[in-house]
Amino acid sequence: MENVLEETARKTLENAAEYDFEFELVLDENGRPIGCCTPVELLDELDSKFVATFGEEGRRMANARRERWNRKGSHHYKLF
Repeated sequence: MENVLEETARKTLENAAEYDFEFELVLDENGRPIGCCTPVELLDELDSKFVATFGEEGRRMANARRERWNRKGSHHYKLF
């Protein structure tokens, strides 16, 4: 996943230079863009908000989705 982020950041900077568009990309100490998150991090945050809204029933629903995700893989698009 980190290679994908680095490659995307590099291509973004190349495209910005090609179109004469100023774009400043700030990286943290691990080389990841600041202010960006992975799909897994995004889903974790959404699950937390879902559980905060719907309580234990929401937690059971989120955990059921995660179990399906773990069985079928994170790139199983029917989960979205």
